[in-house]
Amino acid sequence: MAGEAEFCWKNLYGSVVRVKGILGIGEDQLVVSDLKALSQILSSALQHFPKAEGDVHKQQRKILNPGFGAAGSWAFLAISQACAQSMASKQMEFVDAATLDAIGQGTFDVQLGCLDNLEIPVAKSYQGMMCITILSS
Repeated sequence: MAGEAEFCWKNLYGSVVRVKGILGIGEDQLVVSDLKALSQILSSALQHFPKAEGDVHKQQRKILNPGFGAAGSWAFLAISQACAQSMASKQMEFVDAATLDAIGQGTFDVQLGCLDNLEIPVAKSYQGMMCITILSS
């Protein structure tokens, strides 16, 4: 279920939790589940942006408004979907490689190294297999 891990963290550690980035190499992230703290963080962040007034504000609004209308929203949806699809297909390559490495090491006590090199023959032959399995079930 979506958010299940975050609810568990909140119950174990409280309303603000620091989480390591993806695979432990990304930037640390804060998971904030306290509404008052979140409101304070977001409202204080807005104070750091300069505010445009008068003619400058009108000009900025005239430029930006079309992007927030119905047509702009639909165009952005298509762009977002294309980016998400691209990211998902790249993620599946790593899922395939990690699965192969785990099977190789756990079953045969062999280090295949698929995560280190996606171009080795065993990794290439298995590429997309997990996606096909997931979609067909």
